[in-house]
Amino acid sequence: MATAFVMINNMIDAAFKRTTLLIFVLGSIGFGSGFDNYYDEYYDADAEPLSFLARPQTFTVEVGQSVIIPCDVDNIGHHKLVVKKRGPGDVEQLLWVGREKMARSRRLTMDLETKRLTVTHVRRQDAGTYVCHFDTSPPKELHHILVVQYSPKVSPTVPTEHQVKAGDKAVLACKAEGNPKPIIRWSRQEGHLPNGQSQQEGDILHLEKVDRHSEGTYVCTADNGIGPPASAKMTVIVEYAPEISPEKEVIRTGEGDRVLLVCLVYGRPVPRVVWTHNGNPVKPEIGVEVNTPKSTQTGSYQRSSDAHSNELNTAHRHMLKLNHVTEEDFGSYVCIAENIYGETTAAIQITG
Repeated sequence: MATAFVMINNMIDAAFKRTTLLIFVLGSIGFGSGFDNYYDEYYDADAEPLSFLARPQTFTVEVGQSVIIPCDVDNIGHHKLVVKKRGPGDVEQLLWVGREKMARSRRLTMDLETKRLTVTHVRRQDAGTYVCHFDTSPPKELHHILVVQYSPKVSPTVPTEHQVKAGDKAVLACKAEGNPKPIIRWSRQEGHLPNGQSQQEGDILHLEKVDRHSEGTYVCTADNGIGPPASAKMTVIVEYAPEISPEKEVIRTGEGDRVLLVCLVYGRPVPRVVWTHNGNPVKPEIGVEVNTPKSTQTGSYQRSSDAHSNELNTAHRHMLKLNHVTEEDFGSYVCIAENIYGETTAAIQITG
């Protein structure tokens, strides 16, 4: 029993001596110091954890400008910084991993010392969330938001030409895009809006109970303070019964004089106009000239072919010329205007 105990003790003593000798040899050739460095670099329990020096920020820039996205970090050690961008639908795009650039865009550059990403000539698609990421346990992330502002665009959401009957309602509408969200204002090329205002704000403009004074070109203008405003135009055409305004209601003349009677006629479709004298139709004859502006049919309404053919709410001058007045020419002259919506008359008196 004593002999067995001595043998076991000798074996333990020999093993201890071999272990001591191995440690001494390894230390003498520098292998032990390598282990120390390995543990110091990767398993140093006293080392401070890496941390971001930058704070989360929201950057607002206009299209074409530049922006710096900071990923400043302390105690990075051997960890690799990953920079990525999250766009619509949380779709992620890798921009940088360590020292390797993953994005193809030349507009993206990284300062590898300061860990700052620069985006030059910013575009609308650059907007999103930029993430500075370290794949630690748990992961460390820093989020920055990039907001890109751009000038407005506007487009009509209804036909650009509205043809309505007098008394009906016309609705004009535009939509605009831009960042910040644009404000839409309505105006009228011919002057004030039918409600008397110079302009009105909103996406939709309601014109109630239109008449010929509602005709014109309406402009919706979108503005958000970024770049020049954008605008779109719409035309309102009103169909209505004839309206007549004589240039003079009473004309005093004498025998042998030359007299010109004029009626300003409004209406759409363009009215047909005839003259009467003391209830009898007036026809061109010697000494009498009837001047009726010609018109051509365009669409479902007529436009005059004279100099005002491209203007809205324009009166047509219908003239009756008496080249040599006699006593029989005195009396009441009536111009009668008629279209599909009705008939209107106006009288002019010629006295001696």
